[in-house]
Amino acid sequence: ERQSGNNLAVTLNHAQRLLEPWRPPGEPGYLLRLDRHAVRLVTGEHLQVDVDVFDRHLADAARAEDDGVPSTALTDYLAALDLYRGDLGADVPDAPWLVQDRERHRSRFVVAATRAGQLLLGRGDPTAAEEVARRVIDVDPQAEPAHALLVGVALATGDRPAARRRLDRCLALLADLGVAPSEATRRLVNRLRAEPAQPGA
Repeated sequence: ERQSGNNLAVTLNHAQRLLEPWRPPGEPGYLLRLDRHAVRLVTGEHLQVDVDVFDRHLADAARAEDDGVPSTALTDYLAALDLYRGDLGADVPDAPWLVQDRERHRSRFVVAATRAGQLLLGRGDPTAAEEVARRVIDVDPQAEPAHALLVGVALATGDRPAARRRLDRCLALLADLGVAPSEATRRLVNRLRAEPAQPGA
């Protein structure tokens, strides 16, 4: 316990020097507040944390969706996606206390990015939609909605062979996971079956 306390004190002292290099030794820090039970980072206009800004953009996007303004929601989704640079605390070794926040952050990115891709496709920008979908799959290779989005992109650009290949890949992935396709994926299956095949498709 004593060793842990010493390690924490050294780490906090190092953090305070990084955050407030101008603070004289021994003077209480402003940005990093400590009491008996917690360590708190004081944020505001003077100091912003990208995860907090990410969360604010997603909250604004959700409000815009509720208000029926998808163009505004898309702007906030894209701003949030620009802030996502991979797993939260990926450079922190052996941090089990980060696992839950890391999973939550990754999951929120996947959902937001997929929705952004859907809005981009609906706006008539399949190239940007595909880029976003591929980012999602890089983060979560099993994200069914992102695979379905790639099928939608191929259909939107008139590339039925690519749509079929992408859909087959998605269905195979779901089968490997033992998961039934979602309603959205089933609609894509029905759409591809219903549309007449083009020569060479």
